[in-house]
Formats: sequence, structure tokens, C-alpha cells
Amino acid sequence: MMKRPLRAMTLTFAAVLAGCGGGGESSDDRATAYLGSPGVAGLNYRTASQSGVTGDYGEFRYYPGETVTFFVGDVVLAQDIPIKRFMTPIDFDPTWEQTIYPGTEVGGLSTHKEQEKQVLNAESNIAVNTARFLVSIDFDSDTENGIQVRDSTRATIENSVNAAGVDFTIDPANFGNLDDLPESPENLLVAELCLREVCSDLTPLETVAAASVGVNWVNTLGSNIFLREGGHIFLESEHIEANAGDTRTFTVQIRLIDISVGLADLEVKTVDELPDSDGEIPDPPRSVIAIVPDPTPESREFSFMITGESGEETEIVVNMRLEGDYRWYQKVMRVTLL
Repeated sequence: MMKRPLRAMTLTFAAVLAGCGGGGESSDDRATAYLGSPGVAGLNYRTASQSGVTGDYGEFRYYPGETVTFFVGDVVLAQDIPIKRFMTPIDFDPTWEQTIYPGTEVGGLSTHKEQEKQVLNAESNIAVNTARFLVSIDFDSDTENGIQVRDSTRATIENSVNAAGVDFTIDPANFGNLDDLPESPENLLVAELCLREVCSDLTPLETVAAASVGVNWVNTLGSNIFLREGGHIFLESEHIEANAGDTRTFTVQIRLIDISVGLADLEVKTVDELPDSDGEIPDPPRSVIAIVPDPTPESREFSFMITGESGEETEIVVNMRLEGDYRWYQKVMRVTLL
């Protein structure tokens, strides 16, 4: 017997999200994207058709296929970059794509996490330095509630002679280096903001935030986005019970709730095919079910057949990547043979 406990839950969750304006495409074909989670609020953005400042949750509107530029006055943090549903400063540097999009295999499945660390720790000056700058202009210096760029902060930057000289491409060791480069444009600009807008007894920041602070903030964003987006991806069943000897082909749908894009990549394996803690795979692996080879991401489904005996149990690991996103998301389904 095939159990499908998630179908009703999925429909209910979709209805709740739709009622809350969960970020899908609107009736005029515009879509909503988010910078950060919690978001970066009050940052200027511009697409080919839209412009304004990001909302309280970091949201901005665009038409599919457009690129976006983020800026404050003459300080351009990212220019004409591809838009994805959730964005971070990692996306501000398009040169990292060849590094991070292929992913790497860990434990028998593809993942983005190793490449994400590499981008932040070695590859992208832009990602690290823009993150540090955004942390530095946050009104309350508390990234746990997001970044808040006030109207007055934007006005100060727009009128500053130091803004145009800020260069996010330089080595993070030199960016904001108060000891060796105290009169660098970014230091002078942040000091100016500290004097006029940002700093108070609660926010005593007088120079650009340290590289470690920016990296930690981006890592937190990545974790939050991973959990938030992963919470919109479901398998139609979490547990299937089937009779041993059943010769049917079982097909399981993948549900994307309030996500306007499809799947770009799909990997489906049983835990019996994956290496154990010592990196070893049984030879031959235990056979409880057999995954039908080469599931296509476009179909948003996978199939399997029963090969084991009564009383046996296994788990299926479904690993997937969304179109336009480098992150891999995993879902697990249990199969019990009666």
C-alpha cells in the first residue's frame, strides 16, 4: 500500500503561502526576489524595468530574465548580475559561477557547501568586501534582524565625495585596513557615516567590519536560505509501505511549493548505495529496492521497483538543484517491505 500523507499538507501550505504573498510570480508576470534572509532593507536596486529600494524583507520586483544592479549613491555593490529567488553577496561576483555551480561530490552526492566555503575564503574579494560594507552601514549593527539602510544613510552616501572611490575588488586585507590605509575611500566613508548617521552608544562602529564578520554573516544567510527554500520542497510521500514481491513500478512526485522555477539537476540513490562513515560501499550493496535509472529533473519525479524481502527497510535520498541556483537540497523517503 502506498501512503501519500503529504498531499493534503502540501496543498494547505501552498494556500497559506499564497495568502501571505510568499514571493511567487504575480498576475502581471513580475516576480519577487529577496536579498538576504533576514533581508537587506533600504538598498537601491535597478533592473531593466524596475527600480527602487529593497523592502523590509530584502524583497524587490523584476521580470524573469532581467538582471539587477545594487547600489547606494556612487557605491555600486553589484552590476547587472543574474537574479535568483534568494540572493547573497556571493551572487555579487559573477566570476565565481564556474567554481561553485558544478558542485563537488561528498558522501556519494553532489553538494554546494565546499565550493561556497572556497568562494568566501579564497576566491571572491567582491563577495567578502561587499558583505563587510553592508554590515558596516547597518543602522543598529545587529545582523540577526537583517541589514537596515536608513533613508538618511543613503542620503549621506549619495552626497559623499568618498563614495565613488570604494573598490570592492581589492584584497580584503587592504579593504578597510585602518592601520596601513586609514584614508582609503571605504574607511573615510564609514567614518563619515559613523559621525553623521550610524554610530551611537549602541553602534560604536568606526571602520569597515572585519573580513571574518562579513564571512560569518554571509554563511548565516546561506544557512537561512537553505532552510527556507528547502522548506518549500516536498516529496509527495515520506514513507511508502509495499508488499515484498510487488512487481509494480512506484513513482513519487517532487513538489515545489511557491517556487516559480523548475529543477535543474536531480540525483536519486538509496542509502545502501552511499558510502558509510569509513567511506566504504558494500560490494554488492544491499538490494531492497532498485531506482529506475536516470530520472529527469524536468519531470519532477522518480521511480523505483521492489527487489527485497518482507521485513526489510531502506531510505531513498533525493538530491536536487533548482534552476538558476547553485544550492543542492536533500529530501529523504523511507520504504518498508511488508
